[in-house]
Amino acid sequence: MSAIKLQAIGNSFGFRLPQESLKTAGFSPSDEYEFFTQEGVIVILKRLPHHSQWHFESPKMNQEDKEWVDADL
Repeated sequence: MSAIKLQAIGNSFGFRLPQESLKTAGFSPSDEYEFFTQEGVIVILKRLPHHSQWHFESPKMNQEDKEWVDADL
């Protein structure tokens, strides 16, 4: 575990974190993050894409399933 200090950044405060630690945790400058506090702990999570940006692959069906879906009922 490493020690870090809270630093003034303009009218705000921030922590400077080692690049290797951020890389190990999967953080990237191009991603967006959400944070919340709970019982004296700060939690930072990668923001998930909005559902309008979700992409789904077509399900892989065997021939029998395709015939069942295409059958006249």
